[in-house]
Amino acid sequence: MLIIFVKKDNGESPEKAVLRELEEECHLKGSNPQLLEVRGEPDRDPRYHAVSIVYRVDVNQEDKPQHDDDAGSAEFYSIQEVKKWGKEKFFADHFELLQNALKDF
Repeated sequence: MLIIFVKKDNGESPEKAVLRELEEECHLKGSNPQLLEVRGEPDRDPRYHAVSIVYRVDVNQEDKPQHDDDAGSAEFYSIQEVKKWGKEKFFADHFELLQNALKDF
């Protein structure tokens, strides 16, 4: 599992944005983005009205993620390891979003 946060470019679909960011930030080719969840309640982030869109994306598991200058790190984590992480590692409701994405694993 790889977790990235994406800011889409103007005129770009969310699906294309997640694939572009995956390649730009981690040097991984992704395919088949599958929408898992959308959150957009206006009070979920005290700084501004944020919308989170969660996708599952297929990547070649033999490829290794590599980070660029603006990404602190890039690495795969096992689903078992991610399930052990606590809420304190995440901002706002991102922990809940991750738990929802992992519920079928």
